[in-house]
Amino acid sequence: MRPDVFALITFWVAAVMFATGWGNRYVESSGLKNGQFAAVLLLIGTAGDFNLEKANLVFNLGAVIVGALIGIFFGSIRSWKQQIQFLLAIVTVAAVDLVFMVLVPQDPAFYLFDEQVVYPLAAVMSAYLFSRKPLFCMNAALFGILMAGVIQHNRFQTETGTFLFGDSDIMELLASTMIISFVTDQLVHMVNLLFYRLWRRHETAEGDPT
Repeated sequence: MRPDVFALITFWVAAVMFATGWGNRYVESSGLKNGQFAAVLLLIGTAGDFNLEKANLVFNLGAVIVGALIGIFFGSIRSWKQQIQFLLAIVTVAAVDLVFMVLVPQDPAFYLFDEQVVYPLAAVMSAYLFSRKPLFCMNAALFGILMAGVIQHNRFQTETGTFLFGDSDIMELLASTMIISFVTDQLVHMVNLLFYRLWRRHETAEGDPT
């Protein structure tokens, strides 16, 4: 499947999931409603098929929207300590993924999974080192992998003479990162809930009269 088609379908499917209440943990912390969050995902997926070109600059509209929204999220963080934490998470994610993109062999046989899974998975796992808040982790992972992709794609800018800010490949990585972040958060939440219930059951059993 072409990267732009994969990204479009993934963002649209995610929009339906969030509209039907599957992403409440993200929606609640964003201050948006389910429908508004879904509309944003639809917008990103659709905009990812379009590029703005000016002179030697090419901007993917989907990537620009993602960057702008994460910038708004960063501005909404009131505590400067949390802002530093978010920036550190982004830098860490970008560094980890850039190492994968530059130093790790690009041979598909090297990976247990495809690189479109390995890079987003590394981004999400790196973000979770800094926080367990779902929106924090997803935004840090998205922006980090966006920056890593932009750096990787423009390493040989002098040869092409064109600066790229996002393309279909990066949109595919962003879509995969969003889905992996969502699945990871669901798993973490389920595990925490399971341990909580087991602990409460254990406490109740200890307190029962013999």
